[in-house]
Amino acid sequence: WEDWQPIKKLLGPKNLLLLAVTFTILITIAFLLPGRSVPPTRFPIDKVVHIAMNAGLAILWLLVVFKRKQNRLPITCVFTILVACVLYGIVIEVIQEHFIPLRHGDVWDLLANSAGIALGAILFYRVRNYFGNQI
Repeated sequence: WEDWQPIKKLLGPKNLLLLAVTFTILITIAFLLPGRSVPPTRFPIDKVVHIAMNAGLAILWLLVVFKRKQNRLPITCVFTILVACVLYGIVIEVIQEHFIPLRHGDVWDLLANSAGIALGAILFYRVRNYFGNQI
């Protein structure tokens, strides 16, 4: 496990917070870029992107609080983080609808965001013991 020390240090509480904030800023920029005419595809790749980005968002913020609470995560914290992630998605969709050229708010995006947040929470809970014991 000595070889893992740089990774353990990288995923310490301060660096995790920086990573979560940076990730949040980057996906905000991505979601708020002006839209382009993209030909429709049979497979809704944009929904997969929404799911993945929001899963990452939920996992990172859950991990930040988990590590700051000494590998514990009270249900009130989980609820607060997940609600904040959902509200973030709603705000992004409203901004897209009203302020971003060639973009529009989409209920299906909100559903994909929520699915990603739920997936992120499930994945976090499946592997949280690894983070608690190894990092």
